[in-house]
Amino acid sequence: MDVEQVLVYEEAREYGVSIIRTQFRYDIEKVRSQWSEIRKQLTLDMWYKKSQTCVQHSPHCLDRWTEGCGSIKRAEGRTEQDFHMLNSLYKGTIFEDIIRDLNAVRARIMVKPKHTCYSIHSDRTARFHLPITTHQHALFVFYEGHKSTTLHLPADGSVWWTDTTKQHTFLNAGPERTHLVMCQGE
Repeated sequence: MDVEQVLVYEEAREYGVSIIRTQFRYDIEKVRSQWSEIRKQLTLDMWYKKSQTCVQHSPHCLDRWTEGCGSIKRAEGRTEQDFHMLNSLYKGTIFEDIIRDLNAVRARIMVKPKHTCYSIHSDRTARFHLPITTHQHALFVFYEGHKSTTLHLPADGSVWWTDTTKQHTFLNAGPERTHLVMCQGE
């Protein structure tokens, strides 16, 4: 990713834009197919709270599959940038291509079970999202004072930049939803 692309996201933040469809687009059927094969190889201990698994890990991880999941505060003294090493199951896959193209770090697969939501929170950094499986009742909600913006990201192969440094939540009012979630590398 070049400097001009990064500036677009920073400018969007200045104008209050919470989500932008990037120019990055991938074959969603290939993403789904490869994710399906990888998921079959993941054992229960490779999942954090049965809903997240790391695509990348830090060289200092004791558990390369879960240590980068959940709040980054769990990583004790490390930042998103430290999670830059690709886990073995993803080598030679479209996930490796996506991470390389975006210069992404701390990539995770996040599965949101049916009929669940997150608490309202803000992240330290913005995120890239590539919806793998979703539906019309899977929604981002950004809170802006006395109003909110609700958005759905379709699973069409697009990568979306999301300014999750703003207060937000995600709610899943339908069946399971799966996203590849990544932080922007330096």
